[in-house]
Amino acid sequence: MQPGARVTASTLRIGVVLHSTLQPAWVCRVLEHVRNAHRLERVVFSAPQPANEPLAARVLRRLDDAAFGRSGDALAECDAAPLLDGTPVASSITRNAVDVVLAFAPVDTTEADVWSVEQDGLGALVSDRLVMRAVLRSREGVVAATSARHDPISLRRGLSRLGWRVAAMIEHALDRRSKGTLVPVAANDPQQPSRPTTAKAAARAASAASAWVRQKYRDRFANEQWSIAFAYGSDAGFDVRRFHQIVPPPDRLWADPFVIADGDRAWIFVEELVFAEGRGVLAVLEARRDGTWTEPRRILERPYHLSYPCVFRWNGAFYMIPESGENRSIDLYRCVSFPYHWELDRSLIRGVHAVDTTVFEHGGRWWMYFATDSGDGAGFDRLWAFHAESPHGPWMPHRWNPLMCDVVGGRPGGRPFAWQGRLVRAGQVGAPHYGHSIVLREIVTLTPEAWEERDIQTIGPDTIGAKGTHTLNADGDFTVVDVMRFRRRS
Repeated sequence: MQPGARVTASTLRIGVVLHSTLQPAWVCRVLEHVRNAHRLERVVFSAPQPANEPLAARVLRRLDDAAFGRSGDALAECDAAPLLDGTPVASSITRNAVDVVLAFAPVDTTEADVWSVEQDGLGALVSDRLVMRAVLRSREGVVAATSARHDPISLRRGLSRLGWRVAAMIEHALDRRSKGTLVPVAANDPQQPSRPTTAKAAARAASAASAWVRQKYRDRFANEQWSIAFAYGSDAGFDVRRFHQIVPPPDRLWADPFVIADGDRAWIFVEELVFAEGRGVLAVLEARRDGTWTEPRRILERPYHLSYPCVFRWNGAFYMIPESGENRSIDLYRCVSFPYHWELDRSLIRGVHAVDTTVFEHGGRWWMYFATDSGDGAGFDRLWAFHAESPHGPWMPHRWNPLMCDVVGGRPGGRPFAWQGRLVRAGQVGAPHYGHSIVLREIVTLTPEAWEERDIQTIGPDTIGAKGTHTLNADGDFTVVDVMRFRRRS
């Protein structure tokens, strides 16, 4: 369900091309969306093409399907006949009959506006890429793009995640088209790896088995521990190996750092989670230019999980919006005695499970980013934007909402900051696992009617000398990030 008010849109006339009424579940979801939000005008059935897949790949895929196939996944077989009931069957679709043709099977037409999906296929089985990509293409170019986390153990699970994201991508693109805001976007085509030979398929199976064993061992004997790293001075760049490390005791983690800097001192606000308690609280510590720091002190606890303390200045006061998705609310807190005492100012939005809410000022307005469930069980990286005249609201949805649903950058990873003359947003990269890396994206355009971002660079494990990072913030010449390592339980 879309958070907030829905931007008025017109109804589209949709045609679809299918091989048969038996479709994967993600296609049925798209058809259901078309029936609910638009008009399904025509359906064309195209003869299926013969499969061209090596024997080794077919065998491995069937084993994978048997081991990891689950009812309700995106690849599960679905009967689309009830969704097509009453829709005229045609041999072809002309432009004057529909606005858009969704081609889930090959179609030969030069008249209608045809959208087709290109995605990573079985060849991804032998790929070392971190993500699986898909694009929605028309004759004019790429209409939309998305990516999902590549599963190191099961190809089916990875393709299922990608399938749900492709469904969301098509739904969002149709809704944008109906609002009159759709324009082709720049995107890299899915990279097709080499064909899976018998040797490569066997190697991939061995790699999957090894990854499964390592994962089970790690889950049993180690904790995923987050710590903090900070630096003063622009010369440090984003090379976290040059930062001062703040490592918590073995029984807890410190993550999601935000910073307020003042001269030689800075206050870092973090999530603190004691593993035995299982619920996040908020804490603050002081970091100094000489590299020293104080122990964190708790500042906010609630009966539900808190994290991601987005702290900012407004009208001479300090405010904070922590993540409180478990409470299904986005709440604004005001500091009554900096930095330790905070009180609830008001609830800004209720009834939405939002994560990593990020508020900042740009172009004379206040902006709010947050992420919701991607719908594929793989995380929260469906990105939404709202805007208002002040942090008090009222908050209005961006015309393009949701802006994206993508494992690369779809989940906020910090408050936007100025860097080299550009406004830069940190986004999380949740592949090959949650909290793997950060992508820095330039905010090229951000108005209530338009949005464009461009990737600048990625800060990953090679940069930080750890297993992952997912939050980066800066204030003045002070930069802080979190880093993840696996730490053996005592």
